[in-house]
Amino acid sequence: MSSAGQANEAGSVFRRDAAVYFAVYALIGKPIAPLNQTARVQRLDFETTDPTDDIVLSLDDGTKAFISAKNHVDAGKSFKETVAGWIAQVEEGMGPNDLLGLTFGSCAGWVRDLADGLRRLRLGQEISRTAELSALQKLDALVPEGHRDEIRQRARYGAYLRIRDKRGYDGDVRGTTFWSYRGGYEAGNFRLVKHAPCVGRGRARN
Repeated sequence: MSSAGQANEAGSVFRRDAAVYFAVYALIGKPIAPLNQTARVQRLDFETTDPTDDIVLSLDDGTKAFISAKNHVDAGKSFKETVAGWIAQVEEGMGPNDLLGLTFGSCAGWVRDLADGLRRLRLGQEISRTAELSALQKLDALVPEGHRDEIRQRARYGAYLRIRDKRGYDGDVRGTTFWSYRGGYEAGNFRLVKHAPCVGRGRARN
């Protein structure tokens, strides 16, 4: 198989596993807290006709999250394609509280800085860290000025997580959720254990 074919296959596997993780939350009736503190996943759609189409989550408060799922994210093709999809999604029209998401198996270090910087902006805080400012510039460079504020507010970034079954199974489940800034939390029979590190290249490591 060619390197392009291998990359496509890895991306397909990651999208499947990301969907499984979201489906677990839907089945146990728990909100994905860093995505929405109260609303629960009511429906999952895949490969839709939306500009951001990998996974679309419909929440029980009427909002939607349009998710791009990538195996690895750096400043290259996967990030540029995702942001282009976000722009098209905004231009097509979104509900007032709908979200744009990017979830991944591994990432370049600046992607975590970008997530931290966007979180500060949503909280009304000033960005002072050079790394966060630099990461934000990478996003802004791809977004027309008229859409920047909206995308900054709607965007959420996610990382690969391990999950541990309370009964003792410690599985390397390639599920994903959005970054939690409050640490671990309970979700049915599963306890979120840790984030995988974002690295310069390659896949997430345990």
